[in-house]
Order: sequence, then C-alpha cells, then structure tokens
Amino acid sequence: MFTLLVFATGATVTPLIRLMLAGFECLTVGAIALRIIDAIRRPRLADLAAQRRERWEAVHPHLPGDGADPDDD
Repeated sequence: MFTLLVFATGATVTPLIRLMLAGFECLTVGAIALRIIDAIRRPRLADLAAQRRERWEAVHPHLPGDGADPDDD
C-alpha cells in the first residue's frame, strides 16, 4: 500500500528505498496476521501470564513484614 502511494505521487524511488518499503509492508502484514491469529486462538497471552503469576504466588507466598513490598512507606 505504501509503495502504491509513493508511486501515485510520481516520486522516483531507488531500488534500496523500494526494498525498504517492501520490507516495511511485509512487517505490517505480519503484524496484522499475528493480531488476527491471537484474536482467534485461545488461551490468550494475558491469560497465560495470569496463570503463571497465580502458580508462582501459590508456591511463593507473600509473608507480611518480610520487606518484599517496597511501597510500604
């Protein structure tokens, strides 16, 4: 799409810039494909992170007064 816009303006494009535009378009299409796959696929990465955090907290309980929470001023 970006390449079409550049060519529509009538600008002259060197082969290196054309290659850079093609690479950027490939990355853009890849990012869109990953978003679609992530929306379809389950479980989501946020859910996996929450499960991992819950398992870690179950194994490593937070003891009150151990100084692990630096926000207690």
